[in-house]
Amino acid sequence: MITKWSAYLAKTYCNTDISQIEGYEDAIESDEPYTCHHVLEYLYKQQELEAMNMYLCVSPEFLIWMPTSVHRGNPTIHAGISKKRKQMSKEARKRMGDAHRGKKRSPEFCKKMSEQRKGEGNPMYGKTNKLVNGKRIFD
Repeated sequence: MITKWSAYLAKTYCNTDISQIEGYEDAIESDEPYTCHHVLEYLYKQQELEAMNMYLCVSPEFLIWMPTSVHRGNPTIHAGISKKRKQMSKEARKRMGDAHRGKKRSPEFCKKMSEQRKGEGNPMYGKTNKLVNGKRIFD
């Protein structure tokens, strides 16, 4: 099953029809959701592919449909992602959790942060939002 979002992403990745991507027939026939994946992401990070202009609008030979559960649960399919994540001990987690527990911010610090969020420095300055079809739209 190819969801609307997966189809939209595949259209941005592929410069031709998405039916030419490998595994398309399996994705259409299956009840499991499928995701479009860059084959080159085995070797390069997304930022490197974007720098080489090989991330968007590429030929279907560089793309593959794979089950979303495989795509999300497998850290080896994306370059630059650590294959072995360091596990923290219970003592280390407790130390990190206790580091800032109970600390109070001073009124001066809170006022300074409030002032920084006001005015033209704020990326949302002058923008208004409205609800359209259940989605927040910023003008």
